[in-house]
Amino acid sequence: MLLRTLIFFLFSLPIFLSAQFVDSSRQDYKAYYYESGELSSEGYLEDGKPNGYWITYYPNQLRKSEGNRKDFLLDGPWKFYDEKGNLSQLITYKAGKKDGRTELYEDCHLAELSIFEAGVQIGVQTQFYPDSSDSLIKATIPYQEGVKDGIARFYAKDGRLVEIVTYKKGFVAAREKVNQKDADGLKQGLWKEYYPNGRLKTEKRYKDDKLNGYVKEYSPQGKLEGAELFLKGEQRSEEENEADFEIRYTYYEDGSVKSTTTYNLADEKDGVAQFYDREGEVQSAEIWKNDYLIAKGIIDRAGVRRGDWETYYLDGKLKSKGTYRAGEKYGKWVYYFSSGEVEQEGYYDQAGRFTGEWIWYYENGSILRTEEFLRGIEDGLLVEYGLDSTIITKGEFLDGEKEGEWFYQLNDHQEIGKYLYGERNGYWEHQYPNGKVSFKGMYESGRPHGEHKYYNEKGVLIRKEEYSFGVKDGRWKWYDDNGVEYLSITYKDGEEKKVNGEKFKLNTN
Repeated sequence: MLLRTLIFFLFSLPIFLSAQFVDSSRQDYKAYYYESGELSSEGYLEDGKPNGYWITYYPNQLRKSEGNRKDFLLDGPWKFYDEKGNLSQLITYKAGKKDGRTELYEDCHLAELSIFEAGVQIGVQTQFYPDSSDSLIKATIPYQEGVKDGIARFYAKDGRLVEIVTYKKGFVAAREKVNQKDADGLKQGLWKEYYPNGRLKTEKRYKDDKLNGYVKEYSPQGKLEGAELFLKGEQRSEEENEADFEIRYTYYEDGSVKSTTTYNLADEKDGVAQFYDREGEVQSAEIWKNDYLIAKGIIDRAGVRRGDWETYYLDGKLKSKGTYRAGEKYGKWVYYFSSGEVEQEGYYDQAGRFTGEWIWYYENGSILRTEEFLRGIEDGLLVEYGLDSTIITKGEFLDGEKEGEWFYQLNDHQEIGKYLYGERNGYWEHQYPNGKVSFKGMYESGRPHGEHKYYNEKGVLIRKEEYSFGVKDGRWKWYDDNGVEYLSITYKDGEEKKVNGEKFKLNTN
């Protein structure tokens, strides 16, 4: 508890620093007012544009936002407040883009902490229970290149890990509920505990708050060190552990087997149940886990899946359906959200690999992504859509590598350029939402080459860089929003040689 309180204090330290003020005696000071006469905003103007520190106000004269501008762009920490004067957001900017910490608050408590770099979210986003004075963690969600990517963990207010979600490039690849309690507070189902290094430490199963199944213990290196069997809270002896499962039979009137079903020591269906016709041929099969039906279809006498299959969520709702051939998924398969809406659909080839067009959906039914595959590898057109059905990514793969022209629509700009063998190659251009070019430059095998130019939203050049196959080489220039040069640095083989025309000397004293 003390550690969490300390973490919260460190996270929140910038909030409690003394408020800054604007010097109204300065010649470049400017104030704006509401029609009613109350102060609306104040700060400094340069060439008629806001620059330096600015504060905006609500009509009740409480601060609405405050922060600094550098070269007319948002820079450093910016604070945003609600109408009661409580801090709602603390965002760090650099050159007009989020860069560093972004903190969201609810009722004066930290609710979310994110990290950005050049406007793109990276690292681990940490969410907190906002009604908790000691900043209890609600979730940790990893981001890479602006999308969720990696293993996210969700926690209950008592600190229990309750859900593990694996994301791959923004999409949910796997989801697992753990450490669950029912409405009466009784432990149910799978419980897991982890070492600080993230490896599994213990794995247990409960039924009505009693251990029911194997208790497994692992070393910090991931090796299984021991397993003990419990049944309704009581530990079973080694002799009793030898027969973990029982196969039960039903019969036709003539004595031929009608069905076989596997039960565990907790008297739960656990494993394969098969159903036969009077000639002894398998007609259907079911797969159970701790008395939950998780799949049904056909498994032949050799244990190979074939024919039509369905899988289910633990609440019995359909999770997926499709066909098996010789033990491999084949033909069309459809996967569903727990709400019943289609999540993704597409085809498998004879080897059980993705083939042809696959479609992913948002839960509201609109298309999220379409992608083409060949022999399980991306090969062909990929198109990704936003919730409003606008295209946010478009390009082609060849043998699993990006190839040819690609388009990206990011938060504050779009990017257009070409790939060769999975690397950026040739001319690339970025554009602002108003259509003005924000960047243009060349790449050679993924490395910047030649001139790279950056522009403001009015189309004025603000920075020029020079590269030689990924290495800084030549004269770099910086310009103000009017296109006037104010800084230049000359590089040779990646090292600074001159600043504003003067030779650069490293002080070694």
